[in-house]
Amino acid sequence: MTGRAARREKMRRAATPAAGWLSRVLEAQTAGRLDEAEKLCRQALAHNSAQPDACYLLAQNLKQRGKLREAAILAARAADGRPSEPVFHQGLGDILQARNECQAALLCYRQALALQPDLVPALVNLGNTLQRMGRFREAQISYGRAIQADPRCAEAYDNLGNALRGEGRTEESLACHAEALRLQPGYPQALVNTAAALLALGRFAEAERAARQAFETAPELHEAASNLGVALEKLGRLADAEQCLRAAIHRFPRQAYLCVNLASVLLRGKRAEEAEGWCRRALQIQPGSAEAYFNLGCALRHLYRNQEASEAYQSALAQRPDYADAWAEMGALHLSEKRPPEALACFDEAIRRKPDLAVAHLDRAMALLEAGNFDEGLQEYEWRMKCFDRPPRGLAYPPWRGELVEGKAVLLFTEQGLGDTIQFVRYAEMVATRGCRVIVDSQPRLLSLVATARGVDAVVSGEAKLPSFDLAASLLSLPRIFGTGPDRLPARVPYLRVAPDRLAAWRLRLRKSKGVLAGLCWRGNPDNPYDRKRSMNLAALEELGRLEHVEWVSLQLGAGARREAEEAGWLRQVLRDDSGIDDLAAVMEVLDVVVSVDSMPAHLAGALARPCLLLLPYVADWRWGREGRTTGWYPTLRLFRQRQPRDWSAPAAELAEALRAWPVQAKRGGADMNE
Repeated sequence: MTGRAARREKMRRAATPAAGWLSRVLEAQTAGRLDEAEKLCRQALAHNSAQPDACYLLAQNLKQRGKLREAAILAARAADGRPSEPVFHQGLGDILQARNECQAALLCYRQALALQPDLVPALVNLGNTLQRMGRFREAQISYGRAIQADPRCAEAYDNLGNALRGEGRTEESLACHAEALRLQPGYPQALVNTAAALLALGRFAEAERAARQAFETAPELHEAASNLGVALEKLGRLADAEQCLRAAIHRFPRQAYLCVNLASVLLRGKRAEEAEGWCRRALQIQPGSAEAYFNLGCALRHLYRNQEASEAYQSALAQRPDYADAWAEMGALHLSEKRPPEALACFDEAIRRKPDLAVAHLDRAMALLEAGNFDEGLQEYEWRMKCFDRPPRGLAYPPWRGELVEGKAVLLFTEQGLGDTIQFVRYAEMVATRGCRVIVDSQPRLLSLVATARGVDAVVSGEAKLPSFDLAASLLSLPRIFGTGPDRLPARVPYLRVAPDRLAAWRLRLRKSKGVLAGLCWRGNPDNPYDRKRSMNLAALEELGRLEHVEWVSLQLGAGARREAEEAGWLRQVLRDDSGIDDLAAVMEVLDVVVSVDSMPAHLAGALARPCLLLLPYVADWRWGREGRTTGWYPTLRLFRQRQPRDWSAPAAELAEALRAWPVQAKRGGADMNE
């Protein structure tokens, strides 16, 4: 051997680790003995700091430990030392992706694929990086190439499903996750992603099953616990969701999004202060989390800290300008501050970013209707149908759109609260003019009253089997169908009636000793999201109790309301806890006047054409308009509005003044009252 050849051989041996070194490192690394594998790699690098295999393997070792900075340096050294090795470029790309250096990772994957176009891990991870950057269509192409190279690659199918869901093609994504599970039964990540897709589709019971299976198969996957918690929340099982997420946070304390999901559960349970704390904890773990800022804004808004809420939403949008939900919530915040132009701009931006965001369309409808733009607002209001966790059963049938249907039967179905049913059952008379038989699918508590509405031929309870019919329409869609506008309201009252025998019984029972007999409803349904704005404590109305010529009776049902009335000392209880709405209607017919917050009793009084003084919050529901003392929906109602949010003092004082001047009827209560 010549001197030059001997020197080359000596250099080759210096660059090569001792025999068997590679197999020993791989064995230790595969067995999870990372310390041993690291030691062997560092020994090799001490011999030659540029040895490519040692650099690459140590980089992978450090990546597993989360030491990404040193891992990236070593992986780059490996790729420089052996530039023709595609796996080294891919390995560097994986580390850069983990460091969220997506653009640099893309270059590495493309270099690897230039050397080996069918390198499946590089194709899959290229797709993952593109997906992280929001480039879903390019990601789908990369996953498609991976599947073409290896048709049995479950990971490629699964991630293709994620990319399709990112584009809103959620049904298609489910098929991809199903194929991944066919290729690899019990594949935990595919189960996790199946649950996520089912959540997006509103199929919450199926999502719970998939998430639970993923969690039981791979409890180390925090995404499985997260999806399970979200599914339980959507199913209304808040206690189970909270328990699941708290356990997940205990196990994975550095996963910020688990804290965000717990905050969402707490918000739904009206525990905004606790939710705020978990959002702030999430931001400590992951500063700049758009989702944490979004939920923080929701919590602060619930606590009436609007300026801070606005700042939180702005922070979310600074991180993610395309965050449609944040735009929608910012619009809702503006709407709550009586700033409709700013609100509409935000709703429009949300819809531009995410055209199928139902909540943005629905809130936009509220803003338009409140402004008196019924034509456009009622069209937008149809988006409410996509917001139901459990759609009303009438939606499953062929729709009636207002056409003449001589000799056919049309089902009018309820979908929201009791007050909405009472308000819109007036349209049954107009439906009947189209030549059809009208059947109303009503809440059980309203069954007998709804049966008295003009135009109604039959009533069925929401718990009973539906009779035969041809077409169906929601009661709340009838204003749109009949072209309702602010100056085109069907306001012929009364349109509900109380059974004569029930009315006679209450007239005998309910006698008054003072000049004016008044009924009071101060709370609505606590499960209604609007309730915290409209309901109040009796203490806010204590001036009414000092009106000497007025005798008050409570129109509230429930033990809690009974206790509050007894403590106030100026309200007589005449209804039992088990009294029905028929009894409430009969009591109203005996009363001289009804005073109510914006709840079902106000609609009932209006439908019976009884005098009613209605207390409205600062931002009232769209049906009452932005201003004014009267409403075209109910001629016998008079409106008293808050001047400042959460301050009932002004409307309560105005209402007391109106009652002081209330005319005393010539004939008094009891059996002497006129019908």
